[in-house]
Amino acid sequence: PADQIFWSGNKRVQWQCPYCRQKYFARVRQRTVVGNSCNSCSRMLSAVEKTGGIADTHPELAREYERADNILPVTLISPGCGKIVNWFCGSCNSTWSGRPDFRTGRAPKPGRRSCPHCKENST
Repeated sequence: PADQIFWSGNKRVQWQCPYCRQKYFARVRQRTVVGNSCNSCSRMLSAVEKTGGIADTHPELAREYERADNILPVTLISPGCGKIVNWFCGSCNSTWSGRPDFRTGRAPKPGRRSCPHCKENST
């Protein structure tokens, strides 16, 4: 029971990340002292704190990200994020998938930067 677990305890228990909803195990002490998200979201949040998020650096991309159906909040997405996320195209009203680092030009290799549906229709 939760009322028998101390905030500084060393017991490993299952948590659910408030950002991505993933379930994971961590020691109570780690959650209460260090932070309240899974390792993946913690790393992403750390990257945003170091470099700024796309909401700060690329507000137009942040709007496209927010209008698409994404699990993670825009506050966790950095310009160098390599996760595949959803984008909403205001020109053709379609949703497509791509990586933020491709869209911001921070990927080691070039990738898709714009809506593939609009590109198909323009050729």
